[in-house]
Amino acid sequence: MKLYIFAALVSISVVGSFSYGVVVGHYKFFPFDYIAALKSPINKSPSQQVTFEQQLMQYAFTREAPNSGLIYSAILDADGMYAHNSRILVPREDFHQAYDNISIGNAEELLVTETSILKLPFTLNGRQYEAFAYGDSYDSCDRSIKSAALIIPGSGNNQSLGIYQNDPSNYHFGIIEALSSIDKVLVQIKPNRDVRAWHNDAGMRMNGDFVYNWQLRMGGSYSVSYLIEALALMKYLNQCSEHTVVAGLSQGGAAALYVALQASPSQAIISSGYSVLFEKTHWAGFSQLMGVPGSEIIATQDGLINSLANSTTRYLFTWGRTEGLYYREEAQNLHTASILQRVPNAFGISHDGGHIFPVNEIRDFLSSYPVSSN
Repeated sequence: MKLYIFAALVSISVVGSFSYGVVVGHYKFFPFDYIAALKSPINKSPSQQVTFEQQLMQYAFTREAPNSGLIYSAILDADGMYAHNSRILVPREDFHQAYDNISIGNAEELLVTETSILKLPFTLNGRQYEAFAYGDSYDSCDRSIKSAALIIPGSGNNQSLGIYQNDPSNYHFGIIEALSSIDKVLVQIKPNRDVRAWHNDAGMRMNGDFVYNWQLRMGGSYSVSYLIEALALMKYLNQCSEHTVVAGLSQGGAAALYVALQASPSQAIISSGYSVLFEKTHWAGFSQLMGVPGSEIIATQDGLINSLANSTTRYLFTWGRTEGLYYREEAQNLHTASILQRVPNAFGISHDGGHIFPVNEIRDFLSSYPVSSN
């Protein structure tokens, strides 16, 4: 009898394990990714063995890169991956007062594509960096261009060019139209995105698993790196224009808030990028803003209000009634908008759209601040 019970248990165990394996393989549940990544070529002949470098390149380059106009040459090995990560590495503590400590160099226009690309060298605490944006550079800094804006892209693969070209399929669509009264518009190009892709020779760029954790491990943060590049671009615009704007949607909206609090542009547009509800719970992936010094301050209601009150910038916060979760709750019940009434230079509005830049509301906001024309 015991033998039958034992045999039955073994059968159940084997069938269960097989069934679970089928489910994991079909639906790619945990631990599918780990099993797939760790499969080794142990059954191959020595001539077919895959080297460490080959495996590394296979796992690292999985996101699509643009097929032309790339600034950097192809990455061929781990040293190339290290070089690109090191180039943008900024110690997190350097974010404090970064705007004041940045020294910008002479901007130049790159000719790698038909679209104008601005390259801005700058130094911060003795280290040299570069910021990039779609858009023209100033011919001279004589303030002949009265108004200028910087758009910071939200999350997603290669968003900047679509924004700059006003692509209707891009979820940022509308911001170029909303900023039509502004003389000069730049769209930031983040590290490892668009023409700055860290790519192999097969049309793929490095994925975030080989960037975000490395930056944090080495004392930096991918978020801090691109925020500081945005601060350099804003310093460039601020020194050459009387009226400046920073705008962002989603992660770009959160980034625009961080940038505005240091760079003090005339106006800041934060669309679906902030909620006081984040103080208690914040659902965000590994590719979202993280490791930013001072984030704990503006995460609280009093911290946000004090930060805005000490800023000379005028702020517009927007949320859509057809969004999901946090931002829909914001649009419907005005959690953040109600506390913004405590400061004269910031207000929040709800609109009937989704996760978008609300064009008419932004235009009204821009027109409320007098800008002298050329």
